[in-house]
Amino acid sequence: MWLGILGAVLFSFKPVVILQGPPGSGKGTCAQYLKEKHDYNHLSAGDLIRSEIEKKTEFGLQIADIVKRGDYVDQAIMYRLIRERVEMFVKEDKPFIIDGAVRSLDDLIFLRELLNNLNLTSQAFLLKLDANDESCSRRILHRLICSQCAKVYNTETAQPMNELKCDNCSTLLQIRLNDTAEIIKKRLGFYRDQIAAVNLSIAQFIPMISYETNRPVEECEEFYENLANKLVHLENNDLLWASLEWNEYTRSTPKMPKKTEFKASNFQ
Repeated sequence: MWLGILGAVLFSFKPVVILQGPPGSGKGTCAQYLKEKHDYNHLSAGDLIRSEIEKKTEFGLQIADIVKRGDYVDQAIMYRLIRERVEMFVKEDKPFIIDGAVRSLDDLIFLRELLNNLNLTSQAFLLKLDANDESCSRRILHRLICSQCAKVYNTETAQPMNELKCDNCSTLLQIRLNDTAEIIKKRLGFYRDQIAAVNLSIAQFIPMISYETNRPVEECEEFYENLANKLVHLENNDLLWASLEWNEYTRSTPKMPKKTEFKASNFQ
């Protein structure tokens, strides 16, 4: 018995989750669940930017103007912020999530070099969430965020217990600057036109698991729970590649080669 427990500790797989999906697909909900229930660290490209804005430095004010327009922050700035946070996570020796950081082929090259340089490639996989544009827009327009602990609420499906205050830290909840109908449409269009294709390239060097989030949040959380429980028993993502059934990419985007995507049913 004790030998089995010791083996689980020594060989416990510490995943690096590359979390991708359109705005409003539930990336924040997924990351929040893994963080709260399974002690994952969470790096959100958006949160890194918002943190700089809240500091109200000259740098932060420049970023704020970019965000208000619904544009994306300069690559060099993002790469520096991401690298510093990932290096901190590695020192803590815990599983972690890189959320929404890969938007272009340049980002992909940066990610691959970062994972290789820190010897993380064998621990990494892509978790690609998706939902239709109507669902994404609706979620975003009803979204509330805690600026202190980053917990995500929704005025329709996940309301706070105490009106507009966070259940965790009692901080007043906020609406993000760019959570407007006009900006949402722009960002969803950018994702469908450009970022979705980048996911196919990520899947050429790390495993990809896809999951549709057009369903109740409880059902999504059940999937995340099953996924986390299965991952902890792996030693590296070679076993992840080998242990699951493959399927082909069936969306209207160019067809992927086989052996690059897992059926979500493997984790249900």
